Amino acid sequence: MSNPTTTPTYPGTVRSALTRTRRELKAAGFSLGKIVGRYPNQHVVSGWNAKQVGCSNTIRVIYWNDSPGDVHDTPATVVPMLRARGLPFDDSGWMKCTGTDL
Repeated sequence: MSNPTTTPTYPGTVRSALTRTRRELKAAGFSLGKIVGRYPNQHVVSGWNAKQVGCSNTIRVIYWNDSPGDVHDTPATVVPMLRARGLPFDDSGWMKCTGTDL
């Protein structure tokens, strides 16, 4: 995990950061991944997604591949694209949000 003192901050809520990140990924032509179904019939649609880290105000960009537990690190091509679109992710794909969800 990134060091919380050096993680870039986004001046909005977790919800708005997740929505904007997913929208930017889709607009750039990246496929969006998701988990479909419930246990024991759950399966993964491979692709990129942004997820909240636990109950914190931090989000992370991840790539799902084949199964819910098979998460890969963020390649160097995604983070620069998101930064160019105004989202301050660090090199490992983490970003802290300063707003509060009510």
